[in-house]
Amino acid sequence: MAKQAFEASRDNVWKLNPDDLVVVGVDTEDGLNHPMVSHRVIKLKEDGPSEEMVESIMEFGVLQAIVVRKNGLKAEVVLGRNRTLAAREANRRRKALGQEPILIQCILRKDNDPSKMIGSIEAENNVRRGDDPLTRAKNASRALDMGRDRASVARDFGISAESL
Repeated sequence: MAKQAFEASRDNVWKLNPDDLVVVGVDTEDGLNHPMVSHRVIKLKEDGPSEEMVESIMEFGVLQAIVVRKNGLKAEVVLGRNRTLAAREANRRRKALGQEPILIQCILRKDNDPSKMIGSIEAENNVRRGDDPLTRAKNASRALDMGRDRASVARDFGISAESL
């Protein structure tokens, strides 16, 4: 029997097509009365994902697994709604180019407590610490020095190429 890659407990991860996932408040008629619908979801439904995120997913795939909960036979996205919508758009473009669709790694969350869902959604979106402008500039310069082209670096950093 093959040795486990790491001495740690394992969990179940599924690779699902983003079109098979449900983003509550985007794919459903639910509003702010639903614990998984926030003002962020309403804005995402109106604006859609950023072009930079769609292009990044087309090149790299979805880099961070999303968290889903099971609701009947459907997988509802708890964490990763923006990544899911961007992956759907990336797949539409990939299909037009004759490329295989991107699948998203999904981790099943078994706790359906609405207050914990709200807390985890807000924590994921608001507790992260972004890099300060100087660190971002140094990292962008480093990427350029390592041979990454300006358009790719601009996309990766969510800025215009003229800003580099």
